[in-house]
Amino acid sequence: MGTGWDGYNFLKDFWEYDSGTNTWTQKADFGGGERYFAVGFSIGNKGYIGTGAYYAPCKDFWEYDPSTNTWTQKADFGGVGRLCAVGFSIGTKGYIGTGYGSGSGYLKDFWEYDPSTNTWTQKADFAGVARYGAVGFSIGNKGYIGTGYDDSNYLKDLWEYNPSTNTWTQKADFAGVGRYFVVGFSIGTKGYIGTGSNGGNCLKDLWEYDPSTNTWTQKADFAGVARMGAAGFSIGTKGYIGTGSSSVGGSGLLKDFWEYDSGNVEIVNNKLIVKIDYPETDSVVQKPFTVRGLCWNSEGEGIDYYNLVLIEDTDGDGQISSIEFSNRKIIHKQKSPLRFDKDSPLTIRYKMDSVLLEQDKKYFLFIYAVDPSGRVSADTDLTGLTKDGDSTRTKDMLKYFTVKGLRP
Repeated sequence: MGTGWDGYNFLKDFWEYDSGTNTWTQKADFGGGERYFAVGFSIGNKGYIGTGAYYAPCKDFWEYDPSTNTWTQKADFGGVGRLCAVGFSIGTKGYIGTGYGSGSGYLKDFWEYDPSTNTWTQKADFAGVARYGAVGFSIGNKGYIGTGYDDSNYLKDLWEYNPSTNTWTQKADFAGVGRYFVVGFSIGTKGYIGTGSNGGNCLKDLWEYDPSTNTWTQKADFAGVARMGAAGFSIGTKGYIGTGSSSVGGSGLLKDFWEYDSGNVEIVNNKLIVKIDYPETDSVVQKPFTVRGLCWNSEGEGIDYYNLVLIEDTDGDGQISSIEFSNRKIIHKQKSPLRFDKDSPLTIRYKMDSVLLEQDKKYFLFIYAVDPSGRVSADTDLTGLTKDGDSTRTKDMLKYFTVKGLRP
């Protein structure tokens, strides 16, 4: 995350967020210098920032290499200099379009960047009206642009771009009120739009777009204060929103940062990554002791051995039936001692072959401990357990998910 305006100065600092440690690290300043209202996207293991304004609209374009923490100037953006444009990537190409140019007004041209040749190619103009302050994101092999302002209206239309045919198709209007300077990102096979301003107020609602059904679903409101001009992106199965302004006039600048859990799971290289936080018990004096009646431990320091059990929710009711439990699969057996601090949760990351999973089906993933010989405590029949857990078997031990977007 980088560039912007702090109320007094244009900025060029650049920061890296590590979601695993919840920490920020300052990196090399953006190579193009101070500016605001730039666009950025990533292609492979490189990041790109371009356009924006430093008193006047810019059209320079820069590549960031995180392995060397260096910026390299690339070919200038192919259109006129602009601010408040839209940028996203699809596969190995990047795209920039719309925005506002000095002397050019509101824009609707659309350009493709190929990093392999360092060239820009003009594509079919964005099919909606010219605008600035719109939002863009990509899902799979399609790109999306919507919302924004056209000098008269706060917009709510949404358009899909197909790079294979170089065509635009109008989709279902965004279901919230028309707005500009919103946040957009994608997680798996869904897109998300939220926050922004309708000209009179800043907003905090969040909406999910499903391209398979061309429908919008309202999700939990953004948990911070209402804002416009925020930054948003996704890492794995989580979305992130931060910074921005809490007032339409640009005062009330913010630096808080929030994580959104969509409830989806991450599938990378045909592996499903599931994270379960398993908290330690406070009962550390008994040897051996059980955690919530389920887990064996010999030294009072954590789980020595554990199993991961996968159960398909065949009827989709969010509860494990006796038949579903009888068809369970033990997908992992931890056979070496596992220690953790009683005051901190244990995070177990396990990669599961996606061959065990099927698109759109629902599953329970449950963790329970065993003793060194592989015996489990008596209370291991999960029949009747719901996705919300119960008094002894809580959601700390359980992950309930629907498979979305299996991909190689």
